[in-house]
Amino acid sequence: MFVLPVYWVVAAAAAGLGFGAVSGVVSARRLYFLAGGMPHTALVAVLAGLLASSFIGGSVYAWSVLFASVFSLFAWLLLRLGVDPERAAAVYVAFASSLAVILAYYVLSGVEVHQSLWAYVLGDPLLVSPADTVFIASVSLAALLAVYTIYRGVVIVALDPGFAESVGIRAWLYDLASVLLLAVVSTAMLRVAGFVLEHVLILVPGIIAARITSSASSALRASILVAVSASLAGLAAGCLLDASPSGAAGLILSLLYILVLARRSSGGAG
Repeated sequence: MFVLPVYWVVAAAAAGLGFGAVSGVVSARRLYFLAGGMPHTALVAVLAGLLASSFIGGSVYAWSVLFASVFSLFAWLLLRLGVDPERAAAVYVAFASSLAVILAYYVLSGVEVHQSLWAYVLGDPLLVSPADTVFIASVSLAALLAVYTIYRGVVIVALDPGFAESVGIRAWLYDLASVLLLAVVSTAMLRVAGFVLEHVLILVPGIIAARITSSASSALRASILVAVSASLAGLAAGCLLDASPSGAAGLILSLLYILVLARRSSGGAG
């Protein structure tokens, strides 16, 4: 009988929960370009965390989340200064990619790394430990709570920034919260999803949800459901086919979007 260790299942489900929640925010606020650059933040943060843990001590996870929060402030500052989101994303990815190469050089040449950097690039829920799973699940639940706290404000800001300001909703504060959530979740889930596949898991669930629902609240729930389902299906498919679970999850999401698009097109909805 095919039975998966419970903590693998929990890690995959928690990753889907976290990605689904932030993907709903990305879709509502139309932060696609900036969100696509957040895996670069995660990679930079993990590399900086490895260096800090090696020279100062402490948890790589804790350091990584701290650095991710700090680095993401640069992305938020660009938005705050009124830079177009597409241009802000381009500048931010250039900054993060350059810093990642520099930090990777120092990590590989001067730090005794106890875990392969490829695990962060490719991702694999089968490599996480029970302790990692507890951390991932905790971050996912915290992210879910935060998303439900800010989601209404994010939607209002996205639909009518002028009205939002007139009723006391500060757009900059919701954008800051959104960027921080993206950075923290993408960093915490890097070991499970991997740098390559995080782009898919951050962007596609929200896009699919927006096409199959008619309201903002239902879109968020659908985004979470799609992400969790794809993550668990990817885990099962990866184990059965001896393939990468994160890669399988990415393919499932991509195929699901094509199916949704085809169904809407055949129904005359475009």
